[in-house]
Amino acid sequence: MVDRQLVELQDLARHLDDMRAPRLSEWRELHEYIVPHRGLFPEESDTQTARLETRDIVNPAAQIALRRGAAGLTSAMTPSGMTWFRLGFIDDIIAETFPAARQWLDVVERKLAATLARGGWYQALHEGNQEYIGYGGMLLYLETVVTRDHSGALRNGVRCECCTVGTWSIGLDSAKEVDAVARVLRYTANQLRDKFGEDALSRDVKEMLKKRPYERVDVIHLVRRNPNWNPRRMDAASMPWASYFFEAKGAERLLKTGGYLDMPYLYAVWNDARGVYGTGPGDEALADARMVQSMETKGLVGLDKSIEPPMRKPVGFRGRLETYPGAQTPMSAYEKDAVAPLYTVNFIPGIQAVEGKVAQVIRRIDETLLASLFADLMRDGLTKDVTAYAIMARRQQMAQLMGPALASYEPNVLSKGIMRVLTLLDAAGELPPPPSPLDRIITSPRDLVNIEYISPLALALRSSGAETTQAIVANVAEMARINPEVVDKIDLDQAVDEISRGLGAPGGVVRSDAEVATIRQARAERQQKMMEQEAQARAAELAMRAGAMRTEGTLAGDLKAALAGQAEGGGNG
Repeated sequence: MVDRQLVELQDLARHLDDMRAPRLSEWRELHEYIVPHRGLFPEESDTQTARLETRDIVNPAAQIALRRGAAGLTSAMTPSGMTWFRLGFIDDIIAETFPAARQWLDVVERKLAATLARGGWYQALHEGNQEYIGYGGMLLYLETVVTRDHSGALRNGVRCECCTVGTWSIGLDSAKEVDAVARVLRYTANQLRDKFGEDALSRDVKEMLKKRPYERVDVIHLVRRNPNWNPRRMDAASMPWASYFFEAKGAERLLKTGGYLDMPYLYAVWNDARGVYGTGPGDEALADARMVQSMETKGLVGLDKSIEPPMRKPVGFRGRLETYPGAQTPMSAYEKDAVAPLYTVNFIPGIQAVEGKVAQVIRRIDETLLASLFADLMRDGLTKDVTAYAIMARRQQMAQLMGPALASYEPNVLSKGIMRVLTLLDAAGELPPPPSPLDRIITSPRDLVNIEYISPLALALRSSGAETTQAIVANVAEMARINPEVVDKIDLDQAVDEISRGLGAPGGVVRSDAEVATIRQARAERQQKMMEQEAQARAAELAMRAGAMRTEGTLAGDLKAALAGQAEGGGNG
C-alpha cells in the first residue's frame, strides 16, 4: 500500500511541474539557439542531450557571447583569485569593546573562503552564471560532505553544484522566497541501491538490479518547509526544512527523509516580472540568435552558388559531364551546344551585405549577453588614454544594466550561500569558538556578522559615489581660493568615510569617529602644553634679560629703587 505522505509529495511535485510548463517550452528554444551545453529536459536521455549539443550550429556567436558574458560576470563578482567579500560585525562597537573579536572574525573568514574553494563553489557559480544570463535564472545546491585532508584526517566540508534547467521546478511564497523545490536526480539502479539500500527500492527497480543494473532511474528530491518543525528539538524530522527522496515513477515508499537548518537550494532570477522563473538577457537575444543562423545559412548558400553554380548542359552530355577541377569531357563534332551556368547572378554583393548584417547582429548579441560590457570595462581599465569621465560613464551604464540583476543575485545566492556554509561549518564544529564573553551572548556566528562585498563589480558600482564625493571636495577646494569660508559647507571627516567605503578600503585603514576624537583631543592637549611651555620659556628669558640689564642713573633705575624702598619700608612697618 502506497504511503499517504508519498502521495501528497507526488501531488506537490506534479503541481510544481505544471506551473513550470509554459517556461519549459521557452527554455527549450533558448537551449537550441543560445545555451545548448546547459539544460536537461524531461523524457530526454543523456544520449539525446549529447546529440543536441553536437548538432550543427552555423554560427556560434550567441554561445561565444554567452560564455564571455558569464566569464566576465564570474570574474567581476566572485573572482576565485581575489577576496570578493569581507565579514564584518553587525555592530561596530563589538570590535571596539572586544579586542579579540576582530582576530576571531579573520580566522572565520579565512576558513569560510577555503571551504568554498574546496567545495566547488566557483565552478558551480560559473555554470550558474551561464544559466542566469542565458535562461534568466539559476539554482545552486549546497550540502555537507565529509572529506579527507592532505594528512588523511576527516574534515567536514561542503559540496556546491549548479542544477541545470529542466531538472527542477520551484515554488515561491508571498515574499518571493523559495518555499519548495522538486529536483530530478539520475542514478543507475546500482547507485540507487548503494545510496538508499535495496529494501527501500520499488519492485521495478529491484527487478532492474537483476537484469539491467546500469539503467538510469529518475529520483525526485523534494525540499519544502517542514510542517512538523519544532524549534525545541534538533533531530532531522523537526528541522525548519524537510527533505524527501522518492522514485519519479513507480515509487512505493519514500527512499529517505531528512531535514535542513537552512534551505539548501539557492535561487535567483534576472527579471522576475513574469513570475517564478523570470526572464533574462537570453530572451532578449533569442531573435538575433535566430537571425544570425538564418542569414549565415543564406550567405553560405549564395557562396556555394557563386563557386559552383547550377549548370545547364546538352542532352547528349547526360551521365558523362565531369565538373571536378581539371576534368575532361570528350565531345563529338556534332555536340556544339555549350555547357554554361543555368543562370547568371552576381552573388558577391549580396554575400557582402549579409556578412555586414551578420556582424551588426553579432555586436548586438554581444551587448545583450553582456560580453561587450565586461570586455569594454577591462579595456578601459588597461587603457591610459581613457578619461575619468569616460570610465565613470561606463560604470553608470554597468549600474543600469547590472543593478536590477544584482539586487537578486547578491542576497539570494551569495549572501545565503555564505551564511549557509557558515552554519554548516559551525554545526560540524569546524569554526573556532567566539572569544569570551561573546561565546555566552550568541548561539551562532551568523547572529554576529554581516557581509560586505568588495568584488571588482561591487567596487565599480560603489565607486561612482566615491568619485562624486571626490569631485565635490575638489570643486570646493578650488572655490576656497576665492572664499575660504566655503569649506564650512563640507564635512571632510564624513567625506573620507564615504570615499573609503566607495573604494572598498580595508576596515583598519580608516579610523572610527571615536578614535579620531581621542587622537585630536590628545593632540590638542599636547599643543596646549607646548604653548604653556613656550610661554614659560619666554617669561623666563625676559626675566633673565631684565636682571642683567644696567639701570643706574636712568629713569627706570630711579623707579626701580623707589619701588624697592617702598617695599622695604612697608616691610618694616
